[in-house]
Amino acid sequence: MNFNATRRFVRLIGMALALLLSPAAPGAAQPVAGQPEPVRPDPTLPDASQTDTAQTHSSQTDPSQSDSAPTIALQPGDTVALSVMSRDDLSRDYLVAADGTISVHVIGRITAAGLSAAGLESLIETRLAEAFGQPLSVTTEVVSYRPVIVSGAVAAPGRIDFLPDMDAAAAIALAGGVGGGVASDDTAAQMRIEAEATRYATLRVQLADRLMRQARLRAERDGTGMAAVPEQVAELIGPDAAALLAVQTDLRDLRATEQAQRTREAGAKQDLAAEEAGAYGDRQALIRRQLDATLEELDRQQKLSERGLALSERQLALRVSADRYRADELEAVALAAEARQRVADAQNGLNAAQMARRAAIAEELASLASEILQIRSEMRRARQFLAKFGWETVRDLSEPGPRYLIRRRDAAGVTQIPSTSDSLLRPGDHLQVMIGENAGERPE
Repeated sequence: MNFNATRRFVRLIGMALALLLSPAAPGAAQPVAGQPEPVRPDPTLPDASQTDTAQTHSSQTDPSQSDSAPTIALQPGDTVALSVMSRDDLSRDYLVAADGTISVHVIGRITAAGLSAAGLESLIETRLAEAFGQPLSVTTEVVSYRPVIVSGAVAAPGRIDFLPDMDAAAAIALAGGVGGGVASDDTAAQMRIEAEATRYATLRVQLADRLMRQARLRAERDGTGMAAVPEQVAELIGPDAAALLAVQTDLRDLRATEQAQRTREAGAKQDLAAEEAGAYGDRQALIRRQLDATLEELDRQQKLSERGLALSERQLALRVSADRYRADELEAVALAAEARQRVADAQNGLNAAQMARRAAIAEELASLASEILQIRSEMRRARQFLAKFGWETVRDLSEPGPRYLIRRRDAAGVTQIPSTSDSLLRPGDHLQVMIGENAGERPE
C-alpha cells in the first residue's frame, strides 16, 4: 500500500469515528438525495481557518515579528487565554504561576515561562494531540502581562497595564505625564508658577556668577589662567557665559598685574638696599685700611719715641686719627646692617602681602562655597515646585530634561538601564522618572 492510499484510509477511518462518536445536532442539515454529500473537514489535518487565525495571532502578539520590539516571553504573573476547539472545559484563562507553569486539565502542568504566546500554543497542541490521539485546534492569546510600575516625577505614579510596543513616553502619558500641573484657568496658581520660574532663572544666574568667581579665585590661588568657561556655568546660562568669563578674566589679569607690580617694587627696594649695604661694606673696608695704616704708623712712632727720635705731638695726632677711623668703621658697620635689614624687610613685606592675599582668597572661597550651597538648595526647592506644577516652565528655562531609569528584574537579579523616552519597556519593568538634581545636577 503506497503512502497516498494509506492517507486516504486514515482519513476514512477518522471520518467514520467522527460520525459514530458525535450525534447529529438537532436541526442539522441532512444530505439531499441525489446531491453529493458535502465535503467534511479532514480531522487529521489542521483546519484552514484555525491555521489562518493562529498565523494572524502570532504576527500580532509575537513582537519578534515587529521591527520595533523583541519577542515578549511569558513570565510568572502573566495571564493567557486558551481556546481549544470543541473543548469548553479546557478553554479559559490561565495565570502563569510563580514556578512558571500553567495547569491544564488532561495534560497537567506545562512550563509557560520563557515561551512566546505562539510557542505556548504549539506546545499545548502537541501535548493535547498526544493525550487524545488526534490533533486539536488550539489558539492562545495574552490577556494581560505583568504591569509596569512608573514612579518619580509623574502626576500619578503607580502600576500601568503593559501593552505591546509600549515605550517610556507612553507609560509616562498613562501615568499623567511628567509633573502634575495646574488648571490653566487658575490665575493665582499660574502667577505663583511664573514668580517661581522667575526666581529660579535669577538663581541660575547667581549660581553661574558664584561658580565663575570661584573658578577665577582658584586660578589665582593656583597660579593658572582661565582659558575656558567652566562646564557647569555653560550649562546654566549658555552663551552668556562668555561675557561672564571675560569679566572674570579681566579681574584675574588685574590681580595678576597688581601682584607683579608689588613684586617689582619689592625687588627694587631689595636692590637699592643691597647696593647701600655694598657701599657701606666698601666704606668699612676703606676705613679699616686707613685705620690699619694709622696704627702701623703709631707703632713706628712709639718705637722711635723710645729712642728719643719721635715727637709726642705726632703720636697724639696718630692716636686721634685712629680713634676717628674706629668710629667711622662702627658707623659703616651699622649702616650696612641697616641696609641688609631693609633687604630682608622688602622680602618679608612681599611674603606678607602674598600670604594676606592667599588668606583673603581662602576666606572668599569659603564664603562662595556657602553661597553656592545655599543657592543650590533654593534652586532645588524651586525646581521641585516647578517640576510638580509647572514642568513646561522649567523646560522653557533650558533646564535639563527628565532622566529615565529602567529597573528590570530577571533570573540574574535587577539591572538598572539608563533610558530615553523612546526606550521600549517589557512586562514587569520599573520606570523611574527623575527631574532636577537627580537628572543631571553636578556635585560641588
